[in-house]
Formats: sequence, structure tokens, C-alpha cells
Amino acid sequence: MTYLIYGFIFLPLIYGVLIYLLDRPTVNRGVFGLQLILSLIVAFGIGPKILLDSELGAFSLVTGGWSKLVGIGIRVDGLSLLFITMTLCSFWAIWLYVWPDRKNDHKFLFFLCVMETALNGLFTTNDLFAAFVLIELVTIIASILITYKKDAHSVRAGLFYLLYNSWAMILYLFGIVCFYWYAGNLNIDLVAPLLSNYDHEPVLAFGLAAIVVGLGIKSAFFMLHLWLPQAHSAAPASISALLSGLIVKMGLFVLLRIDGLLELPAVSDLLLYMGLFSGLLGALFAIFQSDMKRILAFHTVSQLGLIFVGFGLYSQKNMMGAYAHLFNHFAFKSLLFLAVGLIIMETGERRVKYIQGLWQWHKPLAICLGIGIVSIMGFPFTSASFSKVLIKSGEIPLLVEVGLYSINFGTLISFIKLSKTIFGKPSEILTRQKPTHGRVLWGVYFITGVVLLCLPVELWLSMKYAPALQTYFISKLASYSVTFGIMLFVSVGLYHWAVLPLVKKFPHLGHKDVSFGHAVACSLIFFWFALSYFA
Repeated sequence: MTYLIYGFIFLPLIYGVLIYLLDRPTVNRGVFGLQLILSLIVAFGIGPKILLDSELGAFSLVTGGWSKLVGIGIRVDGLSLLFITMTLCSFWAIWLYVWPDRKNDHKFLFFLCVMETALNGLFTTNDLFAAFVLIELVTIIASILITYKKDAHSVRAGLFYLLYNSWAMILYLFGIVCFYWYAGNLNIDLVAPLLSNYDHEPVLAFGLAAIVVGLGIKSAFFMLHLWLPQAHSAAPASISALLSGLIVKMGLFVLLRIDGLLELPAVSDLLLYMGLFSGLLGALFAIFQSDMKRILAFHTVSQLGLIFVGFGLYSQKNMMGAYAHLFNHFAFKSLLFLAVGLIIMETGERRVKYIQGLWQWHKPLAICLGIGIVSIMGFPFTSASFSKVLIKSGEIPLLVEVGLYSINFGTLISFIKLSKTIFGKPSEILTRQKPTHGRVLWGVYFITGVVLLCLPVELWLSMKYAPALQTYFISKLASYSVTFGIMLFVSVGLYHWAVLPLVKKFPHLGHKDVSFGHAVACSLIFFWFALSYFA
């Protein structure tokens, strides 16, 4: 098992170096063999150990045989398995998507391989400082890939992403210094239990505030999300899919890994209400966007807010719903970014109002985009319906329930707007351009298959490990379907009679990008709020 984990982490790095040094098409093709080997390691090695061995349930080791006090800890458990499965699926889709255009670009392939290694390492680490190093590595590579087109817009967005996320990790570093001062080590197994003695100690309060704000920037809390619309709008579609599906969840992974953080009522309450705030305002700003990628970017903020609400409610059903929505969001948002990226690639147009009639222009692409849209909207019998039912389960405060319905209304309205690209007579820009993307579509087809498999797999896993979740979902499905139908009907009316006039009146709401100074100021305000809250 130890060698399997080391191989899973380091094989992409080794192969990426070979690609960079040799720069040969035959070597480049080996990325698919690499991805197959990694998939086999998870499917037949790591996965069964975690899912089927009831006595084990998690595998831990410390590199080099050192003690936990000084060595770098590695831990593979259910949480790791969830994230490394997302990483595998994401990179399969990305390799298929970029291959026709990038198969001879050894530098691009090298950066993707190194990023996969860094993500694999992050999702298996059990050390707070190792997490810092790996997140920084992912941040640097992501900024390089965002600026890869080397035009003014992408360079500006990439530098902003790098600076703001580096600021986030400075805050995180201050936080883990406080933890080290208090606990004497940075192994999560040893640090987390000590947080039960939190009791508003000043050092721990400062550390908690710094870590939550630093990881909140990485996880795109509203007010801390300011890097995200710029990065998504400038990055290539494949990198946008990685940003939204995986990279934006790195901070959430570290928060979830530090179990003691979520066991503190103060932290779970903060996650709950900040998630609600992010979900509402992310959906609101998405409604006013005309750029398809910015619509999706703001819904990354909104959907992550919904996930944080599930974790903040902190009951078994709510948290299982949050875990399910975490994976579902990765799948359908990756699909949406890749599909929209193809449209922009072919037409050169990103504004919704100029794209119409995709069904007649290219039916397979229209079907894939439609599957992504109905999935994020939470249509009954889609994977999001399963996770949303669980997130809303139990006795939840009235304010939270109203907030969740409002987030769903915002999602429905935004994607009613985006769905108009599928129907009707093809717009002039489509009639002038015949689709030529060909093999690039295989990446879209792959991630569409993942989206369609999410619900059956989640139902099977719940039947095997938590039958009460499946029973609860089935019992609520009829009422959920009726409620969803009513909300969809109301949303169509709101879109035509309320939203469209508002968009015409406030056409630039949420369109303006902020400066680095404003972004840092927002993070400091949030830090002051978090510090007051924890102290």
C-alpha cells in the first residue's frame, strides 16, 4: 500500500519531467497510459483498501520512517478518496479535451503533469506545512496556465490570481505558525485534538481567523472571491474547469482535514452563515452577467456556498449531502466550462445574447450542455437533486431554509438564461461558423458520462454504507419534484417580468474587476470580523 501511494503521487511528476526533457510526440502520448496506471492504482489498490476494509478505513504513514512529531504525514481515507477520484476524472477529461491542440506542446503537458502531482500530494497529505507548500505549487502553476495565451487580459488575470492567492497563503502560514506555537507540531492527527481545548485563547483565535480567511480566499467565500471571475474569464476552458472543479476546493479540503476545526461550534456556525451569504450573492451577481464564463464563475461561488451550508449545519444527512454536492459540483461545473469553452473556441463570442440555436448547429454539444444545465439546476433524478435533498434535511433554521430556496431560485433564473443558447433558430454567428472541434469533444463526452453516473453511484454507496440516506431521498423525491416544478414555473416568470428589466437597468452589476489593493482590503475586513468572532 505504501508503494502504491508513493507511485500515485510521484508518477505524474516523473513522467512530466520526461515529457519536458525529451519533447517527442511519442512520449507525449504516454499521458493516457499514465492516467490509466493511476486509475488502476485507485480502482484496485487504494480504493478497495478504504471502501472494503472495515477495520482499516484509513491508511496513514510518515515519510522516511520518522515520528509524527517531525516527519511529513500521509493519510488516505474516505475524504482523500473522494478528492483523488475527482482529480482522476478531471484529468482524464482535460487530457482528452486539450490533446488535439496541445499534443505537441511539451511545456503545457509538463505543467499539467506537475499540477496533477501537487493535487495528488495535497489530497493525501496529513501535514499542515506540506499542505501550504503544495497549495502554493498549484497556485503558481495555475497562474502560469491562466496566462498561457499571453494576451493582456490573461496576463493581468493570472498575475492578480497569483498575488491574491499568495496573500491568502501568507495568512494561512501565520495561522499554522500559531498552531505550531500552541501544539509544537503540524501533524493534523496531533494538532486537531488539541483544538478541543480552544476556549478562546488569543493565539488560537488569531490562528483560526488567519487559516479560515486564507482558506476562504482559496475557497471563494463571497467578498474573498474577487480573483475568481477574472481568472475564469481569462483562462483557457480546460484550466477554468480545473479551477472550478478542483482548485477552488483545495481550501475546503484542508478545512475538512482538520477535523477539530469543524467540531468547534464557532467554526461550523461561521461556515453556515458565510456559506449562505456566498450562495445568495454569488447567484445574484450571476444573474446580471452577460459573459457565459462569468455566469459560471459566479455560480462556483454560489454552489460552494451551498456546500458550506451543508457542512455548517453539521448533522449526518446535511454533511453527507455536502460531500455528495462537492463531487456533483465538480462534475457538472467541469462539463459546463468545457462545453462553453468549445462554443467560445468555435465562434469567438462569449456573450449569451449572441449565441442561440445550438441544437440545430451541433446536437451532441447541445445535449451535453443541456445535461450540465439541468444537473446544476437540480432537476429531479439528477445527482444534484440527491445532494440538495440531503442538505435541506432535518430541522434547519427558518432563515437558512429561506436562504436555500433563494439560492435555488437564483440558480434556476441564471440557467434559464443560459439554456436559451440551445433553442431557437441559429444566430448569425453560428450560421457563419460550421463546428470543427471534432476530437476535442471527447473530453466533453467523458465528463458528461461522469455527470450521468453520479446519481447511480451515490445511491449505490448510500445503500451500502448508509441506507437511511437512500430511504430518506426516495421518501422526499415526490415532494421535491413538485416543489421544483413550482419553483421552475415561478423562475420563468421572474426571469421574463422582473430580471430582464433589472438587467437592462443595471447592466454592469458585478462586471467590474477590482484591484489587488481592494481585494486585500476586503480580506483584512473579513479577517477582523473572523478574529472578533473567534476571540
